[in-house]
Amino acid sequence: MSTFRIKGLNLATGGVVGERVLDDGHRQEGELRPLPEGRPLDPRAELVQIEDCDEPDAVRLTTLPLDHAGPSRASTRAYRAGYDAVFGKPKHEVN
Repeated sequence: MSTFRIKGLNLATGGVVGERVLDDGHRQEGELRPLPEGRPLDPRAELVQIEDCDEPDAVRLTTLPLDHAGPSRASTRAYRAGYDAVFGKPKHEVN
């Protein structure tokens, strides 16, 4: 976990600019931006969970793991049926 002290807004990106204070005391300047649905995450970015903090103008950040590699994974039978109709059935069973 780390603390993010809010310094201002970036109207061009819709992000919040500030300083991230890591648990070991190191500081990083950065920006929190919303993650638009269906858009890929910038490879240099981290995915974080934001929580309230006791400090004014600050939030707590928890870095979430990015455990995906490759294309999206189909999770429902309806999605798979639609995918198969467009691209054909896979040669081997997945998920």
